Amino acid sequence: MWMAKMGWFPCAKKVDGESTIIGALHDFSKFTDEEFNQRVARIDRYEGVPYLYTREIVNVIMPDTTVVEAYMYVFNPDRFEEDNRDYIKIDSGDWLKRKLL
Repeated sequence: MWMAKMGWFPCAKKVDGESTIIGALHDFSKFTDEEFNQRVARIDRYEGVPYLYTREIVNVIMPDTTVVEAYMYVFNPDRFEEDNRDYIKIDSGDWLKRKLL
């Protein structure tokens, strides 16, 4: 995956190979299954699933090098190909350190 600037917000685009995307990991383990599902459904609506983004399970490498599975919102590949906007790849994978062009 790689991160791109899509207008005023970021998107992760699925590509072959490994890459780094810097992000935040939220711990939902304290919630009951029902609470978890409600929260994920709310985030899905906010992120525009399934039209704009898809929710996928990815491996996340933590600062202590342990690997955990987490949900990640990835730009819908069908939408990515349909959209004629110019996407600017963020080589660092860090949205907060992108160049503001």
